Amino acid sequence: MTDIRKLGLAALAFAVAIWAGAAVPFHVLQLPLIATLLAVAGLAAATLQLRNGILGLTVLVASAVMFPMEYGWSGRNPLNVTLPLAAGIVAIWLLGVLVLRRHTGLVLSRDVYAVVIFMALGVASFVVGQFPKDGMAGAPLAAQAAGLILLLVSGGLMLAVGSLVRQLPDLRFLTWVFVGAGSVTCITQTFPGLDMVGRWVVGGSVGSLFWVWLVAVTLSQSACNRDLKLLTRLFLLSITAVVLYRGLFVARSWSSGWVPLLVTVGIVVFFRSPRVAVSLALLIPPIALLWGGRIIQSISDTEHY
Repeated sequence: MTDIRKLGLAALAFAVAIWAGAAVPFHVLQLPLIATLLAVAGLAAATLQLRNGILGLTVLVASAVMFPMEYGWSGRNPLNVTLPLAAGIVAIWLLGVLVLRRHTGLVLSRDVYAVVIFMALGVASFVVGQFPKDGMAGAPLAAQAAGLILLLVSGGLMLAVGSLVRQLPDLRFLTWVFVGAGSVTCITQTFPGLDMVGRWVVGGSVGSLFWVWLVAVTLSQSACNRDLKLLTRLFLLSITAVVLYRGLFVARSWSSGWVPLLVTVGIVVFFRSPRVAVSLALLIPPIALLWGGRIIQSISDTEHY
């Protein structure tokens, strides 16, 4: 095809597009336009993910920790963006394995067997839940399906991570992404002067597990990773201290937030230095004798259940 014909076809297509945009009502074009844009964006994301396996995992970690946005048609049951993103990563990984015949790289270890059994039990539980139980009404089908999807996506994501993260630098990079994004969330949610920043950076609330993992990763890296420099260790320890300060003083009424943190610290310290852990454990009885009543009262006042 000559250049003149190509130019003529391009001009014709451009003219038709302008005519359609002016003549056809917007509400008629709205759904096809949105569907086309989503399809193009999905195709581009799938291509990038297939070329760079940890790209999607990087976006997943950062968005889940620093931008836990929620959306939905009803304010009563908002959906976190993390679940669709994780499902997309699993779907693209399965596409590469089943359709493109890519090697999974998974080692058939006890961890893989445990995840497969976990997913199979979730499916079996969903099937059994459909049978009537002595006339008792079960959970709504939509709630059961959502729970099953959550179990399958969680297990599939673990298998995908085991397949996509094949080198130690990739795992190290994802760890630092979590630490960096978690540090921003921690600082903006702890100090009152940064409340306005926290509203823009952290779109939703983060639960107890986020604080547990942030303490576990920062403290264990600082205590056990001998390759880190002194300033890096001090930074990680400072993040651990800020999380503990937030749990014990800023959000002390939330026992589910700070009790697991103390357990996490105890476990990390025990693996790093059992003698230090035992020494600290010996301080528990006198603390319980002196302030045990106040501690129990403080917990029962807000979370008596």
